[in-house]
Amino acid sequence: MQGAIHLGISLDSQSIHTYTSDAAGHERLRAREPLSSNSASLLDTLKRLVNKSRIQFGELKALTLSCSEYFTAANSHHQPSPEQLASALSQTFTIECQLVSHSQAAAMHVSAHHQRLLSVSLGDSCGLALFENGRLRPNRLCETWAHSELPGFDWLVDGLTPVCRCSSEHCIEQFLSVGGIERQYHQIVLQDKPLAVIFAGVANAVPTDTRVYRTFIDQLARSLAKPITELMPETLLLSGDVVCHGRINDDLLVALSRYIDVSLLPDSITLSSDAFAFAQGAALFSEKNHNNRFLSAR
Repeated sequence: MQGAIHLGISLDSQSIHTYTSDAAGHERLRAREPLSSNSASLLDTLKRLVNKSRIQFGELKALTLSCSEYFTAANSHHQPSPEQLASALSQTFTIECQLVSHSQAAAMHVSAHHQRLLSVSLGDSCGLALFENGRLRPNRLCETWAHSELPGFDWLVDGLTPVCRCSSEHCIEQFLSVGGIERQYHQIVLQDKPLAVIFAGVANAVPTDTRVYRTFIDQLARSLAKPITELMPETLLLSGDVVCHGRINDDLLVALSRYIDVSLLPDSITLSSDAFAFAQGAALFSEKNHNNRFLSAR
């Protein structure tokens, strides 16, 4: 027997992930597709994935689209904006498609259990979001964080960067994203190495890998010093492909202690590196919104 479903979709610069749950919050389906470079094809793929879940599992009650922050700054002219995608999905399925960022979707896994939480997503791009008692608290600092200048930038330590896709220079995203870390490695040895291999080398004390990792940790601490000081979160949530190294929480807190008062240091937790984490977070957002609307209508 079919019932109601909640659907979360996540988009990054490489892939589409979908996560379908039933009315009780139980997982029903996961699906992955490569991201199309063609605008019409991308929308068609999203519609097909949504229809697949509807046909298999029942009426769509809530839909949320989580877009990597990659799509929010100087997005490719060949892709529709997140707002356009959400609007098109809303019109197609006659249900409001909510739109969130990856940092917001990640927080849905844990925000209800933390009074004041700062969510940091580090992947193909970077994002920041503040939650208080499970509710998003929009603010200018979080909105502009990824494309503000890396604090204390020193080209001798941090290396040189090309002009960012937002047309600025020395943006935080250019250092803390997957591509940013891999670029810094290349500048040192003039060879390419994937992020996962670089971080794996840290455990084996590979000198260049360790140097790049320590520089990244210091850059992350510098980048978070102002948000932590001004927003005063009790908990820091790290998510995305960059946070796969097992010691990142402890190493980050040590580095942060060099830039902010120890009394301001938040607890630091890392979200699972599951590729569907953001899609699942979007589905949790759908479930929460649908339940709130249901209760309000009673």
